[in-house]
This record gives sequence, C-alpha cells and structure tokens, in this order.
Amino acid sequence: MKPKKPQPRPQTAAPVRTCIVTREQHPQAELLRVFAGPDGTAYIEAGGRRKDDGRGAWVLATEAAISALVAQPGRVAKALQVDVIDSSLLLARARELAEARILDFLSLSSRSGRLASGGEGATVAVRAGEAVALLVASDASATSLADIRGSRDIPVYVLALDKEALGHRIGKGLRSVIALRRGGPADELVLWLGRRAALGPLTGGPTPG
Repeated sequence: MKPKKPQPRPQTAAPVRTCIVTREQHPQAELLRVFAGPDGTAYIEAGGRRKDDGRGAWVLATEAAISALVAQPGRVAKALQVDVIDSSLLLARARELAEARILDFLSLSSRSGRLASGGEGATVAVRAGEAVALLVASDASATSLADIRGSRDIPVYVLALDKEALGHRIGKGLRSVIALRRGGPADELVLWLGRRAALGPLTGGPTPG
C-alpha cells in the first residue's frame, strides 16, 4: 500500500477589521488596536487582543484617523463600551509604538544582513538595485543623501536617531544613510516605516526631495 501524500494545508485569509473612524474594512495589518487602560486612558497597539486588556477597537494607522479619536473621546468610549475615556494621548502613543517597532526591526535587520551601511556600502546597494528604502539620520545632510540616492526613485525615511545613535543601533560608528535590502525582518521594518510616515512627520532632518 502506497503511503498517502501529505495534503497541502488550506490557506487562511488575512483577518479584516473595520476602522471605527472611516467605517471601512481593511486588512488587520493596516490597522492599530485601541483599548482602555486601567488608568482610564486609551492605549494603542499592533496585533491581537491580550487576555488582560478587555474590549478593543481598530483604527487606521494614519494621523488623520487617530487625530479624529483624539478630538472625539466619546467615539472611543462607545467603541470600547466604557462610560468615559481620555483619548488625548492616542496619537503620541501611536507614534511611540511605531518608533519602538522601527528600532526593534532595525536591529533585527542588521543582524540578518539586510542593511548596507556607510556611504560606499549604501551606494553600491542602490546602484545594484538591491535597496528598497533608505534610512536617514535626523542630522544627516541633504548632500550625503543625494550622493547615495542619485537619480533612483527609492523611498526615504528620516529616523528619530542622529548619526551617532543610528550607528550605535546597528553596532557601527557614525552612520548618515543606510540602504535597506528586502527580506526577513526588513519587510516588517518597511511596514513600520510606512506607518510612522503616515502618523505625521518628524521634526528636523534632511528633506528627501
């Protein structure tokens, strides 16, 4: 008797949630989850529900959507089925969440070899067509960015890190610009960079152009 061939597992559809501001459905990966903290304020997170944070609601990870919840705490309270809640810190907390995730995935991307740092390394990755994004220190010069980017149409993200902090984060010396290669944790890093950009600009830094 021939052994049975293993059957492929059915693919499960990506979960879809409804944004409480736009009332439109989006893939869960595009949304952030709002929940009520024990201190009576609204918190925000990515991913699914934890056992101890009660009912949650979903919102698009954009400055406009979350600002609407800051301005309308009653909408948040209704969605979370609580009497009253303070939503004034939601946008700041969303930005902090995105920046923390960026740092985490930046470190993971460095360890997995997905970064090309230093002027020469980043330039080589860009010219070879390997770079999917450029990460720029907050105190980098526009000239250094232009020299590496050249005429290539590559997304540019200014980080909340100066050259010293950016280099330290990846175990290097001063770094102005880093090229990001696709794959592994770098894909998650690109996702969170896009989220952070949608949550409003950082102050300072070079103009991508």
